[in-house]
Amino acid sequence: MRKTTRALKGYGHHLLFGMSILSLVALLMWWTIFIRTSIQNEKSQQYKILELEVTILCQTVAAEKEFKPDIGICDHDQRFEILKERPDNAPFVKSLEPRWPDFWVRPRVEIVDHIEQEYRSKNFMLLGESGFLILVILVSSGFLYRSIQVERRTALEVTEFWERAAHEIKTPITGIKAFLQNLRSQSRFEEIAPYVNLALKQVVRQEKLAENILSGHRLKSREPLKLQPVNLPRFLEEYFQKSAVSLTDSELRLDTGAVKDLKVRADVHTLKVILDNLTDNAVKYAGPHLVLRVSVKMAGREVLVEVQDNGPGFDPRKSEALFRAFELLASELPVKRRGTGMGLHISRAMAREMGGNLLALSEGKGQGAVFRLILLKAKK
Repeated sequence: MRKTTRALKGYGHHLLFGMSILSLVALLMWWTIFIRTSIQNEKSQQYKILELEVTILCQTVAAEKEFKPDIGICDHDQRFEILKERPDNAPFVKSLEPRWPDFWVRPRVEIVDHIEQEYRSKNFMLLGESGFLILVILVSSGFLYRSIQVERRTALEVTEFWERAAHEIKTPITGIKAFLQNLRSQSRFEEIAPYVNLALKQVVRQEKLAENILSGHRLKSREPLKLQPVNLPRFLEEYFQKSAVSLTDSELRLDTGAVKDLKVRADVHTLKVILDNLTDNAVKYAGPHLVLRVSVKMAGREVLVEVQDNGPGFDPRKSEALFRAFELLASELPVKRRGTGMGLHISRAMAREMGGNLLALSEGKGQGAVFRLILLKAKK
């Protein structure tokens, strides 16, 4: 079953594209047959009318007492001619019996040839147009298919580059971070400690950016998350202890609730990336005097993790726009503090992958913001 699903994901677009082309060709062929049948019916109808006109002409002529047949073009209707002998295999021939059974009336050859020529011309035009349309469909489909293949290949190359670049960025960052942490722990370097902290803060920020790129790649490639029971209060306490560097000069108020063994169904790495984005946004936009309140609340089977800051806030009507890819609310955020516009988009997508959600709340500009992460309780 998995192999079938994987094959459909990899080659499903080929199947869909092929079926679409076949459907177009089949529809065109059906219309061709329909129109050709109509042309054939029109020809048959013209022949029936011609045959009926011959019968009517014979009856009209036979009813005239003074009429005497002359071989050649009929005076009553010049589309017909009178013959002395019945021609072999000639269509639409009618005898002038009972008065002149030896004389025959038929349409002139030019009239029948005209109908045949018109029929052949319409058939030729139909086949030519149908063939041209089939050729156009096949050529256009070929170019379209080639464009789709190029686009898919480019997307795969970009995604692969995205992943490799994120790993390459993360590798030196890890080394620099370890060096700075070691440097900060040395007592004789107290004079440069503020500079080390500043450098360490920027390295941590770059590390989070690399994690966002990798998380975006995982979402795009639909890699399954490793969902497991996570002790949320303990996780939050450990997380904010490790995040002390990025929250330097910030006031943190953590309330993990009364239930200390509260477990949620989550992926540990994904949960860390979401919190990284929420805290990074708060640090980025709240200014130098950040007050960050993190609380855990219960709501039935759901667990709410609320991250509240005292930043600039936003128009409540634009809360959904914050989660759109590359959306920055440019008119409301300081230019120097704008990010990639992907953090919240990725965070919400990952929260939904875990079965929860991520919401943004604010009472308006200057009123701060609350980001509510919704998680599901782990089954006992």
